[in-house]
Amino acid sequence: MSDDLMDKLEKTHVVIIHETVAESWGRDFGTFCLIVGFWSLGYFTDSGGLQWLGVIMALFVTALRILAMTSKRMKSRMTPDEARAWLDREFPRK
Repeated sequence: MSDDLMDKLEKTHVVIIHETVAESWGRDFGTFCLIVGFWSLGYFTDSGGLQWLGVIMALFVTALRILAMTSKRMKSRMTPDEARAWLDREFPRK
């Protein structure tokens, strides 16, 4: 990759202001329904391809969640007050 692109990627920050437990469970439930939907549709239509698609999606989502939990970015969690101080420090108001 070019140095310009690498600099841009290093400067990108994602800040999640608020996510409730219910929102997190809802997102996980949606993912679960999608995976079970593909698998069960394949099972009832006797389509091995759809069954395998459900299994592959489950493995893919699980691997992504594990990578997300072990990433350096997840280790930088902050309280709301710490996040406000960081935002004020990194992006001062003009």
